[in-house]
Amino acid sequence: MTKKNNMTIDTEKILYEQLLKLAEMDVQLEKDGGFKKNGELYEEIMLFKDEILDLLELPKTPDNVDLLHFNGLPSKKEVWERIDKIKQVHHDYLARPFKSKIEILKEAKENQEKWAVVLPELRVHTHVYTIYVYNFILLGGVDTPENVLAEFELIQQNCKANGDLLNRLGMLYVAFERADYSTIRHVLPQMENSNLKYYYDFLVFLLSDIFFNNENDEDDMDKRVEQDLRSIKEKFEEYFSNWKIKLPDKNLNERLNGYLNNSGWLIQYCFGIENDIEYLDFYASHRMTADRHVRIYENGEIERLPSYWEFFVVDSEGRGKKEYEENSKKVTKLLIEKGFDKFTTNMALKSGILEE
Repeated sequence: MTKKNNMTIDTEKILYEQLLKLAEMDVQLEKDGGFKKNGELYEEIMLFKDEILDLLELPKTPDNVDLLHFNGLPSKKEVWERIDKIKQVHHDYLARPFKSKIEILKEAKENQEKWAVVLPELRVHTHVYTIYVYNFILLGGVDTPENVLAEFELIQQNCKANGDLLNRLGMLYVAFERADYSTIRHVLPQMENSNLKYYYDFLVFLLSDIFFNNENDEDDMDKRVEQDLRSIKEKFEEYFSNWKIKLPDKNLNERLNGYLNNSGWLIQYCFGIENDIEYLDFYASHRMTADRHVRIYENGEIERLPSYWEFFVVDSEGRGKKEYEENSKKVTKLLIEKGFDKFTTNMALKSGILEE
């Protein structure tokens, strides 16, 4: 049994336009100073690459993502040459004999394949926990591919719901690394009913990694954690200094998601981890000004995230409204995924939840 469908002429034309647009966005991002200087554009690029790979029915492996990247603006010839290469990869992928997920895992174990190739093929979220399960439980021969697959499917079900399991596991990973006992004491009880088969193995792994590899003493770790927390708190309160809005210490220290309704502002916030770096995301809405969607990293750096637009302008070709609606859908999806379920009237109108 094989996957069917070949790339059509229409798909090639769409891909040509997409690759050109993507190259222009990459060049602009580089001019802007990278993702830390223009987080909104970086987010658009990553989502755009995901959409292209979804269109091609290709997994989001590093090699496939690299296929979409150019160094600078490409010529017409270079774009079509890249499309020919993508067509070959696309053809080879779809022409392969069909393999079930369990077959993929069995072969991966036998051949000791890298997680960066296998997890995207399985459509499994890349995370410190899923990588641990793959590397240590599967490749290490601790358990069977069948049981590992069941664990991955449990994780994916949770991700479709609210993703709280991976978020808490990520918080534990960073907290153990930094000897942040306040966060550890807070998160551990929340994981008691997680039903994850390898959760306690993961905890042992975290503990052994700390005891045998951490050269910093406990006092140094505590000082670093305090400094990281202080940076997030200071930047958040600096942002809302005109209204004297403060982030509750308890929520900050224990990484508790929440919201503030103060001085006309509705501010929803959540904690997370990206590449082992903690951050605070908040979405702030006020009827007298534009919405703000911001990420504050533990080192104090700030990244702007997509937010609802205040208005749109229709050009001579009738464009404008479509882009406005597409942005609104994207922002609504992001907010819901983060658990930001409180909407002001203006937010609801922009999102399409209410009709004007």
